[in-house]
Amino acid sequence: MSHAKLWLSVESPYFSEGFVAAAQSGGGAVSSLTFKQRIEQECIIESAIAPTLYKAAVSFVEDSGQWEPNYELGYTVSRFWETRRPHSFRELACFRQESGELWQAKAENPQVNRQKSAQRLSYALGRPVEKCEVSGLLRLYPEHTVLRKYETPLGAGSKPYLPPVTAGVWRQVAIRYGVECPAEVSLAALVGLGGEDTVVFGFWDWVAVNPAINILFTEGGKKVLAALSQGYAAIGFYGFRAYLAHDPILKTKVAPRLMPEVQRFIQPGRRAYIAFDQDEKAETRHDVEQGRAVFAGLLTAAGCDVRLVLWDGSLGKGIDDFIAAQGADAFAQLIDQAKPSARHERARQQAWAKQKREKERQAWLGQVAALVGLPEDTDRMAIAKAFRDRARLSGTVEVGHFPRLTLPADGDRRLIVLDGSKMTRKTSVGLRSVVGEGQQRGWCGVIFAPTRQLATNLAHELDVLTIDQYLALPPENRPAVAWVTACPESAHKLRSILANVVAFDEANECIPRLQSGELGNHPELARQAVKDLLSHANVVVLAQDGLYRSTVAAAQRWGNFDPTQVEVLRRQRPQTEMEIALYLDQAGDGESWDGTAWESTPKANRAFYTWFAGIENAVSKGQKVAIPSGSEGKARAIHRVLRGLHPDLKGQPIDGKYTPHRIRSEFAKNPTSFAPNRGLNWLSFSPAFNSGLSSEGTYFDQQFEYARAFEAASSISQRGERHRDAIRGEKIKRRNMYIASRGLATMPDPAVFTPDYWRSLLAGDPNTGAINLAQQMGCAEIASRLGQASADDWLELPEFLAIQAQETYFKVEFLRMEWETNGWAVNEMVCDPKAAETWSQPFYEATQNLIAQKGRTLARAKGKKQAGDEPAGAIEATKHHKWELQQKLGDYPGLNNPEWIEAWVIDSGTNGLFELRVRSLVCIAYEQPELWAEIARQHALNAIARAGQHDTADLPCTAREFAIAKLLKDAPGLYSVIKGRLTAWTNKDFIVAQAAAWAREKAVSLASASSTHQRIHGLQFTSKTPLVKCLHRLLQMVGLEGHYNGKVSTGDGNRAYQYRLVKLSDIEAKIAAKLADNCDRVHSLQRHRKRIETDSEVFNVLDQVLQQRVGDLTPAWDAIAAKVLEKYGLSRTSVRIGSLTEVLDAPKIQASIQDIIALIHVAQESGAEALHQLRQTIKPLYPGLWRAALAAA
Repeated sequence: MSHAKLWLSVESPYFSEGFVAAAQSGGGAVSSLTFKQRIEQECIIESAIAPTLYKAAVSFVEDSGQWEPNYELGYTVSRFWETRRPHSFRELACFRQESGELWQAKAENPQVNRQKSAQRLSYALGRPVEKCEVSGLLRLYPEHTVLRKYETPLGAGSKPYLPPVTAGVWRQVAIRYGVECPAEVSLAALVGLGGEDTVVFGFWDWVAVNPAINILFTEGGKKVLAALSQGYAAIGFYGFRAYLAHDPILKTKVAPRLMPEVQRFIQPGRRAYIAFDQDEKAETRHDVEQGRAVFAGLLTAAGCDVRLVLWDGSLGKGIDDFIAAQGADAFAQLIDQAKPSARHERARQQAWAKQKREKERQAWLGQVAALVGLPEDTDRMAIAKAFRDRARLSGTVEVGHFPRLTLPADGDRRLIVLDGSKMTRKTSVGLRSVVGEGQQRGWCGVIFAPTRQLATNLAHELDVLTIDQYLALPPENRPAVAWVTACPESAHKLRSILANVVAFDEANECIPRLQSGELGNHPELARQAVKDLLSHANVVVLAQDGLYRSTVAAAQRWGNFDPTQVEVLRRQRPQTEMEIALYLDQAGDGESWDGTAWESTPKANRAFYTWFAGIENAVSKGQKVAIPSGSEGKARAIHRVLRGLHPDLKGQPIDGKYTPHRIRSEFAKNPTSFAPNRGLNWLSFSPAFNSGLSSEGTYFDQQFEYARAFEAASSISQRGERHRDAIRGEKIKRRNMYIASRGLATMPDPAVFTPDYWRSLLAGDPNTGAINLAQQMGCAEIASRLGQASADDWLELPEFLAIQAQETYFKVEFLRMEWETNGWAVNEMVCDPKAAETWSQPFYEATQNLIAQKGRTLARAKGKKQAGDEPAGAIEATKHHKWELQQKLGDYPGLNNPEWIEAWVIDSGTNGLFELRVRSLVCIAYEQPELWAEIARQHALNAIARAGQHDTADLPCTAREFAIAKLLKDAPGLYSVIKGRLTAWTNKDFIVAQAAAWAREKAVSLASASSTHQRIHGLQFTSKTPLVKCLHRLLQMVGLEGHYNGKVSTGDGNRAYQYRLVKLSDIEAKIAAKLADNCDRVHSLQRHRKRIETDSEVFNVLDQVLQQRVGDLTPAWDAIAAKVLEKYGLSRTSVRIGSLTEVLDAPKIQASIQDIIALIHVAQESGAEALHQLRQTIKPLYPGLWRAALAAA
């Protein structure tokens, strides 16, 4: 039965009289129908639209001679239309929105579709036909005329069709989906003037806020009204791609996204049906399928449950045809049978996982907000502002420059704080005035800059000497009024200068480095020298953009300044015009733009490659480009790619490691003229020049900035504004900023943003062994000094580290706040999804070429220890690096083999020489306890000698290697895996649970032995870390790698995941698979293979050299111990040198009640079987401890 009969007969009062008469008189009379009658037949009979809904949604506009249809469509009718007559539409059937606006119209006299007519003419004539030819050719070939089916309002753009509905339709939709109908709608249906035929408004707002209502998306107005007539909430588009947002500027560069009018209906969990037309033409069907796939992908990514409504096109092209021909029941069955495609179901699951992660992120953000006393629903920007307000100085800020400073009278002391943004003349006026007046008074002064190169540049700017220039003079020729610049590492060289003035340029960098102890060869001596300088100085000056409170507190404490002696000056430069184009690496989002990439989420860094495409485009146009980069390696790779693309152009990367000393010095002395003098088309500079110099002028046309994931916002800001036109905006009007996020944890422990977390890491005093040894030696003064040093030396360091964590994880928000203060516009850029296809291969090749070049250079180099705290240049740095390798490996032949160097030194990942040295130390601790004790003694003596300001000798291993090995020697199961006694393990093995419990207990100590970014993100061991992953992370710390080996039976009917160490065959299989897949990016895998092939050999060499080196260094350390005893010991004969080897730290073999309690908790997490295995293992060995631990647990 047709749906037309299902509705009502033509005698219905809803039809016009003329239409009823024509319909009753038979087919011949239908051709005599008026335009309105034809539309009624087309909608109500042929498209099965309810007459009441048709009456509510469709209206007519007739031309009375005043061109009403033209005005309705937005056309302009000239006053002189008689000479250029507009098209006469005669009458329009208008499909109107709920708002009353025209959405689409059908004309009684439609216009010619020039595009489709041109296509037909081209096919018929066998040649291309331009649009301008169409009118003339159609006069000759009228049979090829194609008329427009519908007209749309001029300039209105693409919008969805949201028609008005009647109270009856509203109630029908509410009943279908079990959603409560608004009371006013029900009331209108019962008592309104038209009953259920009453037109009511607000239907689409009601649908938007009720995700339980399924939405059917289709093409065309008649299909929407047909579906609504059946009680389905339907939204229509002009065509199968008309759901996309349109950007007339970026056009194809924009990744597909939904128009805002559709987005308001998209909520996670809402079911969305897509019912596009079933066309007969194969080409059209393919296009529709592509459009449907993209639409489904976008809806799925937003969390919708997407269903595709598909049917045999012979049953009706559109859903209105299907309903009219097959009836309402068949359509309802069609909807019920709609299922998601396998591809989009997987995408839906991915979207669900993404939403779950988003909820976790919001919960994490709430925890972070609580740290600063904000509500849980606080956004990132408000949290970042609270962090900033706590960390930085407060008070009045004046707009303008710093004035000349006046020094206090003799006998008075002052701490002057210059807290000002870039270009407020902190150095050129503030520090220069201090130097000038100090020289006039006959005072001496020391000015610190973060690095030696920047200290050299500062000396040039202030017309003073560097510390090296000063010390190179014969004592009799040294100036009586000495003013020198130095880096913090060189502070111990300043003992001959009694400074009246001590200044810190970039104080936020200098003072934290002094407190961290990560300075050159003599960190303790440098720190003590600075403390002495500050305590005796008349004037201390701190200069920085955004000074931290803790920086001022450290200087005030070390210098013994009371609050009345502190003078704070704060300045802000005037606002300028600048645009920030922000390219953010959305590494975890996994968007899919074309509807076909869901199976393998793209991993390419679209943001970076889109950003680089801007560099290449600018260089190609002949523009000069500045590239401040937070990564030396990335700066080198960018330079290589540009040089390959433009061999006839010039570029120069500047960094503190690989750039020749001569070039680096030339840049530091005069950065403004460096690029113009060399005729550079691009110039990149890396973190070595984050601060301390500035380039004036307008040589560069554009600036592109690269920020690493682990950089803090202040470092990014400092480096990006070295070229001053990037602030002024005279020539550079836009700064293009790429910010990486790969490798940075999404949700670290919120505690990392608090000083208490870092205080707990630092409180595990590394001097414990040295204090014990000093007490054994009878050196009470040294023991006391070591005990007090940690508290005094790093008191503010936890604050610094917490601020660094805040500025790292909230860097975008910190930068936005600064940019907004400057009055700059910030625009987040949309990235080209195809950019990675274009640029990833050139960057891969450039990276591999750089690795190969470094390998060749280091293999050919002759080892030589550097003379100072910093290498003089790239050649000296390479020689020193080779010397360090020779200290570890002796004359091992691999040191002269480029391939070996690449695998073990340049591209070693987490399986390099450092990890093998730690493994060697762990084995020594187990197998040679006396040798381990001697290594411990030498490290303790090193701390004692430095505390006593004695010269020291070399150490057999670094302090960090020793600290990690000292921890790992007690890790359960680790030594067994190293020695091959444990070759396979499962996730249910007891030894795995033991290792996890130990790692979780020692998590803070393990983190404190890691590098700073790993403390935040890396080798963490928490209750959420799986047991097996804990063991594998411990193995990673000694250069070993766990490998999944399949499932095995546990003997009790269950199965477990089995693991073993990775083998050579595993890597070879990966290489073969990539090559079989036509992927030649196997260089890292080949280096991994090289490491596995030579692991045993390299380990044995490292072990032998380490043991030999301990013995060789023992006499030197004996002599140092004797000197310490002679100066500080209570009795020169009370403690023999030989007895110092009793500082023995052998592996623990005795269990404690705390150990067993921890294991019980882990076993309880794993189930009854694990607890049973634990009881069977522990109880026979320690029955008393077992009972006590079980009671406590």
